[in-house]
Amino acid sequence: MSSIIEELEQQILRLNQDQKEAILRTLLADFDGPLDSDARSRWLDLALRRKHEIESGSVTPVAAEDAYARVRVRLRQ
Repeated sequence: MSSIIEELEQQILRLNQDQKEAILRTLLADFDGPLDSDARSRWLDLALRRKHEIESGSVTPVAAEDAYARVRVRLRQ
């Protein structure tokens, strides 16, 4: 590993929790790439569509515990 990376690691390890979290958020945002300006409105549209599906009875909600159990069964197959 290069000395600059080792030096950065040591400096980061000396930071307090808030400072480490700030660096982590910055790095994760860099990996994620540019923000999708339409994402929020698309998530809202999806949530409203799902709400209407439940209210109209076209879909039946499933408890999270049941959904997770079904996934676990499928993963074991």
